[in-house]
Amino acid sequence: NKKPNFSNKIMAEKDGSVYEIEQTRIQNNPDHILNVFTDTTDISLFDKTYGMQHITLKGGAEWALGVVTGDNEKYLSDKKTETNEPILTGKDIKKFTAVPAKKFIDFNPNSFQQVAPEYKYRAKEKLIYKFISKELVFVYDNKQTLTLNSANILIPKIENYPIKTILALFNSSLYQLLYQKKFGSIKILRGDIEQLPLPIINNIKHKEIERFVNKLLNNNEPTERRKKIYTELDDYIMNLFNLDKKEKDYIKKSIKVSDKLLNNI
Repeated sequence: NKKPNFSNKIMAEKDGSVYEIEQTRIQNNPDHILNVFTDTTDISLFDKTYGMQHITLKGGAEWALGVVTGDNEKYLSDKKTETNEPILTGKDIKKFTAVPAKKFIDFNPNSFQQVAPEYKYRAKEKLIYKFISKELVFVYDNKQTLTLNSANILIPKIENYPIKTILALFNSSLYQLLYQKKFGSIKILRGDIEQLPLPIINNIKHKEIERFVNKLLNNNEPTERRKKIYTELDDYIMNLFNLDKKEKDYIKKSIKVSDKLLNNI
């Protein structure tokens, strides 16, 4: 046909059930992804999150890979010495805070196979995220900590958009659902993170999110208390997008890693 026709329907089958998908769903989503296994609630959530005035990290952040030593057995140590320093790996990354590093390294950039500019590791504030993962797991770091290549670095550079708000959004169950439905990758890729929406909110809301985050950054909080704070923050983020109870319940039930999410707090 010379003229496009988007009124077609696509037949989709999942778990023995067959149903129809309007072609317009694919035509209207941001990347024309064949999201045939998303349902109407998913579409509503996408519409609400991306429909709210927002910005993204594209062009507004610096990125860095963790150190690629070329020979971990040679360069990494299990013991702290006078000359080496902690280096975080993907296994050390939990939501909001990292567990104490189990590996140490003498940082000699010229000896390694690949290393980012040192100033990125030594940034005053940065986010560290687990690279090989089905879920978004971001850590806040203000101690200029080194990372191995299983833990990558994000340094937001958006004026008047606090790093702790970004940390909270990306660690939320809402954003886990968005990421899972939109990308579904086992690697957390820069290009995908750059597409996640950062809603334009007022300073009062930024401060409230920061209050929650600061509590979660306090490692002295008991585990059960941290889970409660996370749940309250999670609900606050859903409220930013005016999600109703049905949508909130759907998110909590849909995220198959929900228990793991809480265990990563």
